[in-house]
Amino acid sequence: MLTSDFIEDSLYNPSYGYFSKEAIIFQPDAPFQYQQLAGKDDFMDKWLEAYDKYDKERLPVLKHGTKYHNQKTSTITGSGKKSNAKTQSTKEPEKKDFQLEKPSLQLWHTPTELFQPFYGEALARYILVNYKLNSYPYNDLVIYEAGAGNGTLMLNILDFLEKNEPEVYERTKYRVIEISSKLFKKQSARLGKHMDKVEIINESILEWKTPVVEPCFFIALEVFDNLSHDVVSFTLLN
Repeated sequence: MLTSDFIEDSLYNPSYGYFSKEAIIFQPDAPFQYQQLAGKDDFMDKWLEAYDKYDKERLPVLKHGTKYHNQKTSTITGSGKKSNAKTQSTKEPEKKDFQLEKPSLQLWHTPTELFQPFYGEALARYILVNYKLNSYPYNDLVIYEAGAGNGTLMLNILDFLEKNEPEVYERTKYRVIEISSKLFKKQSARLGKHMDKVEIINESILEWKTPVVEPCFFIALEVFDNLSHDVVSFTLLN
């Protein structure tokens, strides 16, 4: 099996792949108040505090253990016959399915969550400037996002447009292409007032087959570094 095939199967298999079934992305209760932070160390303290809280309160506590069962054994002689029906009862460990003791081993974080809403607003400004230079007012603002995580970037961008450019917001169409069914449901549940602006498609971007002919912006944060790849080895010749 090629390394790329192994990575692809481990991450995206629809039955047991990490992004298909298990993806959990850190999400603080509220954005960090950066104006009130004294510096980097203060930020790290607040981040670790929020991370630990999320770990303990929002993720299930899973433990692995061993249970025992009685097992009767008999002594076998060299001739292959049982000895005088000599049996004894012992306790043998029975292995259980492995479960994580620390849920945060499967929890990861993104700049979108750590630096919200500013991270999303910065991207929104970039999109807005380029849209006005190249497409406005002839075309609608169409944004595609592959792998939208918790949906935070989507909400930050739409909130910014609604507040600062209401006319552009009215012409905005935001489409998410999300492979994870779990994240698809989470994103759908967070749409709120932006529901009529968003379409969420539960599909892998690698299997996308619909041609897009209209001008659009394509966002793929935290996607390219999670695609499968091969391992290339080489030997230095003397």
